[in-house]
Amino acid sequence: MTIQEFGWPMTPGDGGRNLELRYDRRIDENFLDVICDGPLRSLQEYAREARYPVDLQFRRDIHSGDQRAQLYVGLQRVLSVYWRSGRVRFEGHTKYGRYQRYGFDDAWREWMAADAVAGIVEDLDDYLELVIPKVASVATEGAVQSAITSFQSTNGRANGGRAMLDREFTPQFESSFVEDFVMNDVSATLLAAIQDAPVDRPRPTSFGPRLDVLGTRDGVLQAIEVKPKGVASIVWAPVQVIVYARLVQRWLGEDPEARDILRRLAEQRRRVGLLHDDVYLGSLDEVQPVIAVQRGGRDGSYLSDMMRVIEHLAHKGIGEAAALKVYEVSLSGRMRRLDKPLPLL
Repeated sequence: MTIQEFGWPMTPGDGGRNLELRYDRRIDENFLDVICDGPLRSLQEYAREARYPVDLQFRRDIHSGDQRAQLYVGLQRVLSVYWRSGRVRFEGHTKYGRYQRYGFDDAWREWMAADAVAGIVEDLDDYLELVIPKVASVATEGAVQSAITSFQSTNGRANGGRAMLDREFTPQFESSFVEDFVMNDVSATLLAAIQDAPVDRPRPTSFGPRLDVLGTRDGVLQAIEVKPKGVASIVWAPVQVIVYARLVQRWLGEDPEARDILRRLAEQRRRVGLLHDDVYLGSLDEVQPVIAVQRGGRDGSYLSDMMRVIEHLAHKGIGEAAALKVYEVSLSGRMRRLDKPLPLL
């Protein structure tokens, strides 16, 4: 199957059909060159070295073919770089990018040749120097997500350890009808199973299609849901992350290009210095659900209820519950396994 620049992809062969869902954030090599070796190389420096929760992510719209690179501080985008056939344009932060004192020039929103970026890059970096600390000072969410996606651990093992491939795994669907069908299909048994769960908390009724982080550990693909400390949503995180693991698994089975796409995403992360060269991706056939709870000040009752939910799901025959792993995650991005269930209160 060849990559389609525009339009919805189909399964290969004369009897091909439209794919139900698609996830593809591969960007053009020329665009990557502009970021890694060209005038926008400071973006990767901010992502690797800035003393703030900065992250660099790539996006590609499957319907239109539009591509962009996005610099995040926490969960907020401070800069988007759009690419189309050798031309670029920029969008700043939704709020501070419109204030003159932060230095974002409205002219940057217009398409320009990629070569012309060299003439504005110093002013662009000046804008980032002002807006990154400002957004970091008011951001209340996303620091842990940024830390996880930039933290790499090999633990002394060649071809081992943990690495993050992408943040906000959000597949695109052929239509809204297909999206509703797929999301119901991957969540229905779970939502039914928790109706008699032994926790006195309001039950979720549905989930959206966005997973926090897609990663890999020792050749196993991981669907990682990140939860802040001390919030009640931790209780149902096992259900939520299994839904997302099923969604990733469905995409792997649906899209014949899925594994090539993931390997290309890993290569893009390597090019910008956010992934070790020796990270082992393996066959990418198995998806493991993982919950990462922010360290510090945790409410034991929430976590105890979460452990009850995991045990209940396993008792109900939800196979993924046995494979589910729970970690604490620090602001550095290091994840520490919660090996033993917390005492039930």
